[in-house]
Amino acid sequence: MDKRRVSLYFIDMTAEAVNRLPRYYELERIFDDHVNRHGLDEAARIRFRLVGLRRAVVGPEWGSHGRFDPARGPHSIQFVYGGLARLIHEEGQTTVLRPGHAYWIPPTPLVRVCRHRYKVFYLTFRCELIEGVDMFAEWPERRPIHLGCWDMAGLRREWRQIPISLNAGLRLQGMLAQWAATYFPGLDRIIAQHREIHARFERVLDLIDARLSASLRIGDLAKAHGTSVSTFSHAFERSLGLSPKAYLNRRLNREACRLVVNTDERIKTIAGQLRFADEYYFCRFFTKMNGIPPATYRRQQFHNIPASP
Repeated sequence: MDKRRVSLYFIDMTAEAVNRLPRYYELERIFDDHVNRHGLDEAARIRFRLVGLRRAVVGPEWGSHGRFDPARGPHSIQFVYGGLARLIHEEGQTTVLRPGHAYWIPPTPLVRVCRHRYKVFYLTFRCELIEGVDMFAEWPERRPIHLGCWDMAGLRREWRQIPISLNAGLRLQGMLAQWAATYFPGLDRIIAQHREIHARFERVLDLIDARLSASLRIGDLAKAHGTSVSTFSHAFERSLGLSPKAYLNRRLNREACRLVVNTDERIKTIAGQLRFADEYYFCRFFTKMNGIPPATYRRQQFHNIPASP
């Protein structure tokens, strides 16, 4: 037996306790609470925020009529349980969505084709280490992925319970983590890159978290960063892949959607909370970001009407 390995592995145990252990022919430490934890600590940084789980039955009207729908919204997993549909990627690759199978659909332009009825549960989620920045934004392919078969009977039975149980939530998180580990090589590089970006713009991101509103200006962010507006804007866009203004709009829109759906506040009140000049400017901003006015968005969410499963 390799006594060095044994003594390292049981460093927190007394000599008497070690002597009572069974005799191993071979014992090697893979990791413990103090050593060889790099992969575990990095994995702990990855968080999949579950946005929603819905069941939808759609028909030909769900199709995009040969047009590429713009990339919008979070990632989704489509758990198909009936009918057929097709997704066509910009490069011409076609993914057939079949019953009993699950598919990872990233936010990328796609043509949707549906000839008859299509029945699906769709789970929307975000993959972010930095709020508002897709962890897989630099994934070069960004195309639908066939994930294999899913447990239709077992999962559908779990999803009948509303609100969803802790066990069902953990199962969804676990499936997402397993699929990410399987289909996205180079996660170490992605984590390191986003950690570096966060450190570089930490004061800026903290300011956005604290003062997120329509009154927050790019000049305020540049001042927090300690550079001119021009220098800051170029550095920010080069690092995060979108301009400071686009990032602010994304964060502001996410908060606006949360308030519209999760509160009973009047639209005018929400506009005031987010420091828009008035309700008109808020509605114009919301419609530009989401394609529909906030009141319509609220009705759709309340009546569980899917915009795009």
